[in-house]
Amino acid sequence: VGPSFADPGTPVAVTARLTNSFGLPQDVRVSYTVRAANGTVVRPPATTPASLPPQGSGLIPVPLAPFDTTGLPLGEYTIEATVTD
Repeated sequence: VGPSFADPGTPVAVTARLTNSFGLPQDVRVSYTVRAANGTVVRPPATTPASLPPQGSGLIPVPLAPFDTTGLPLGEYTIEATVTD
């Protein structure tokens, strides 16, 4: 996530670092949800497709849609990533 601290209105880049534990390439869907400190969802998930190379390729960066912080109050937020095949 970058930047890790941002004023409201600053777009935040989100990247998931994934690895494939299978011997074959794997197509997956990656999404993330942003929650406020009280657990309220402030950004519902949006899915990004990704192709992972076979096991042994290390961590692969998968850029996800940027998070628009416009209109959010200052505070702590949690990003929860989900990967499905």
